Amino acid sequence: MVHYDIAELPESIGKLENILVVRVNKFKELESLLPLPSSLVEVNIADCMATETVFDLSELENLEKMNMVNCEKAGDVPGLQCSKSLRRLYLTGCHVCSSVIKKIISKVSLRNYAFSFSVSEGVKFQIR
Repeated sequence: MVHYDIAELPESIGKLENILVVRVNKFKELESLLPLPSSLVEVNIADCMATETVFDLSELENLEKMNMVNCEKAGDVPGLQCSKSLRRLYLTGCHVCSSVIKKIISKVSLRNYAFSFSVSEGVKFQIR
């Protein structure tokens, strides 16, 4: 399995205005996923074992889909309860993050989501 040893993304990535999709896969040393372009509609993060800090979703006004897979140290998904455009959130293998998400589920802003949760399967939200 190939892993990349990048510990942080360049700050300039947040200034790229026309990017719609970001896929960050197998960066075993990546600790933070900040900042990201506000133009994003989809973010996929997989096998980033050291990632602890994730961007604030409320700053990504067009984000519709977010997948996080095997980001074991990710502690939260800030701005989730404020996201107006998010239609699909899928988390699996993100154990710390999953426990935080369970607490957020009861928030008023997420009552429009159909969701299922399983510790082994992850968290999956889809708009009704």
